[in-house]
Amino acid sequence: MEDIKVLNNKSRAPYFSSLLLLAVVLVWTVASYIYDNILININKWLQKEITQIESNITEVQNDKNIQIYSLLQLNKNVIEKYESMNKITDFINHLNTVKTKYNLQFNGFNLTDWKITTDVSVISDDSWIAFQKARDFINKYRQDTTALFGLWFINSFEWMDEIKFNVDLKIK
Repeated sequence: MEDIKVLNNKSRAPYFSSLLLLAVVLVWTVASYIYDNILININKWLQKEITQIESNITEVQNDKNIQIYSLLQLNKNVIEKYESMNKITDFINHLNTVKTKYNLQFNGFNLTDWKITTDVSVISDDSWIAFQKARDFINKYRQDTTALFGLWFINSFEWMDEIKFNVDLKIK
């Protein structure tokens, strides 16, 4: 009879531990199922939001006014450069001011690739000798902060009765 009591006492411990393990697994399964459903619902909601945003983007991209505006913004610097290139009257007026200020003669000009190329003539008169006029123009114009152009290299220089030289003026 003692053998039966010992056998009954030993058989209850694994039974309770099995029930406890089963309960933990069931709770874990239910919690996982609930969490999975929450994630699926969140995913569906996010997909709807993404679809709505994509349709809004497509609608905005198809708007002609917005396309034009984005093209203008994209090419703003190029447009501004070409706009400044077309200020030929300002360039002519500036060259006239420089002519008067330094007592020079400009013999036409060529405007290409953001620079003006012109021939300059300087003749001695009562107020200045020709080389002083040319020297003052070359030195002072490069330092002038109000100048519309940057004075580049002087490509040729000729001095007889008058001084003739060719200048390249880079548009600032």
